Amino acid sequence: MKKKVLYRTKTAFNDICVTKEGNILTLYSPSSLKQTAINESNPLLPHLEYALNTILGLIFYPDPGSILVMGLGGGSIPMMFHNICKQTHIDVVEIDPEIVEIAKKYFHFTTSPRLQLYIDDASLFVKKSNKRYDLIIMDAYIGNKLPNSLTTTEFFNEIKRLLSLDGIFIANVMRKSQRKFLRLLKKNGFESKEIWLLPCIRSRNIVVFASRGAYISKKELLFQTDRVQRDFSFDFQLINLTRRLKRSLDIFSLT
Repeated sequence: MKKKVLYRTKTAFNDICVTKEGNILTLYSPSSLKQTAINESNPLLPHLEYALNTILGLIFYPDPGSILVMGLGGGSIPMMFHNICKQTHIDVVEIDPEIVEIAKKYFHFTTSPRLQLYIDDASLFVKKSNKRYDLIIMDAYIGNKLPNSLTTTEFFNEIKRLLSLDGIFIANVMRKSQRKFLRLLKKNGFESKEIWLLPCIRSRNIVVFASRGAYISKKELLFQTDRVQRDFSFDFQLINLTRRLKRSLDIFSLT
């Protein structure tokens, strides 16, 4: 099936292209990298594997009262949590106003009283905020690199300040930079034994789950998965993701 280009533009932050192939809408930024994809026949769940994998944050914190998402893209991650977590308040921070308009026009992104959007630099937003979040999700790549401002000790200190007591920090990381990112977490106060990794099968992404709460075992996570699964109103086998989770200590030496 032929891929159709629906929109193309260049902004101060991104080189953006939106395509449609059958029912699949895809946001590229730059034109070689997929940032968001949805299937219009099932727009409530992300089509990209890494974005869908962030759903596993719910087994670490099953009933989040608040979620912060840094980086909007097409909005598939905040929309997924908005539709699953019916009582949760979600804040989304996006630096590029054009991305916001694209998400609304092409990817079914909408705000609501419990899904608020802020156009801001994520590093400045966390510095100004005094809210507590149970899940903080960082998906703020520009191209295939994280902005330098999101890799500083100052930034991670703010993340720790905003995380609730047993809150979870979730990050989309490219495979080639995983060791560097894990060392960055350890350097900034996240214990190696509480960092879990979920590598994608069909892409070079890895979703990192970092906790500052009490130690949790794989057995406990499997138990939590069963509890969370029962609350889903759609067909998705969460257990398959949990089984693939690995603690960073089981894979890497972070010394």
